[in-house]
Amino acid sequence: MARILETQLQKINAGNIERQAEDTRAKLDAQYPGWERTVAGNQFQEWIAADTKRVEMYVQADRGADFDSASSLLKSWNELADEANAGADRVETARAARTESGTPQPRRGKRYSRAKIRLMAQTQPAAYEAELGAIKKAYMEGRVDD
Repeated sequence: MARILETQLQKINAGNIERQAEDTRAKLDAQYPGWERTVAGNQFQEWIAADTKRVEMYVQADRGADFDSASSLLKSWNELADEANAGADRVETARAARTESGTPQPRRGKRYSRAKIRLMAQTQPAAYEAELGAIKKAYMEGRVDD
């Protein structure tokens, strides 16, 4: 009798965990569109692995379906990305303000559009991952247009 009750409790607990995971995914989808692609990215994984606290939070978010841990990690990651973009914008502003003697040299390399970069990240994640190094370099060199 006790074994039957224990088995039933395990089934109930498994159902509760699955329901909590579904709720967590729905909240993350609403608050962080594209979060699954972010979490699957190599840079995000390396960033997580670089700090034991982040690893612990990642495990809680992944195995325990803990929305607060997942949200905290994604918020921190997005803030870092925003800071990097702001830094690239400051570099571009400084370059534009600087005067040069002689004839201006055209910037070399492929030019990107912010809107096209965002669209690529959302609709073509594999292509975005493949181009990510070149995109970051373009930001640093001021080859990304608004």
